[in-house]
Amino acid sequence: TKENILDKYNLIIRPHFSNLKDKPYDKFKKYKNVYIDDKNVRITNMFGDSWDPTKENMNWLAQIIKVSDVVVTFMTTFVLDVFCYDKPVININYDSNLSQQKVPMKALYNCLHYNAVLAEDPVILAKNSQEIMVWIDKYVKNPVIKGEERQKVLDKLCYKVDGQSSNRIAGVILKELNK
Repeated sequence: TKENILDKYNLIIRPHFSNLKDKPYDKFKKYKNVYIDDKNVRITNMFGDSWDPTKENMNWLAQIIKVSDVVVTFMTTFVLDVFCYDKPVININYDSNLSQQKVPMKALYNCLHYNAVLAEDPVILAKNSQEIMVWIDKYVKNPVIKGEERQKVLDKLCYKVDGQSSNRIAGVILKELNK
């Protein structure tokens, strides 16, 4: 018999800030073990992408990552945040008739910035929903799979993972202003 994933796990769905207003995941709120994380994101008109996270939003997201066993997402540099917590990632690498995606997945994965992540092979590129389920099970049983690859990405792309990047950036700006 096919096991229902919600009998075994809780599912946290975090909509992308670009489609938060559309509420595409509200249909899943009826399920007992599903949480739609659509209240911990601040949207403003100040920036082009409308995303303006508060410190509380960022702390909340860090806690969500920390308690997650596995993160399922598409190509996004959000995986760098996930790798900081050494959490396994499964990338959706197939088109779904369940979403209103406007760009085919193959085109999304042909991006220079994400190719730098993929070069170290730190994620599973799932070709269908069955592969996602198989890899969730594998990662829950053995979360160190691809751990070395995740660390290589952090070493290659993140310089330091100490929470002080904004201080370093501000220091460089202030130094340049004082020249």
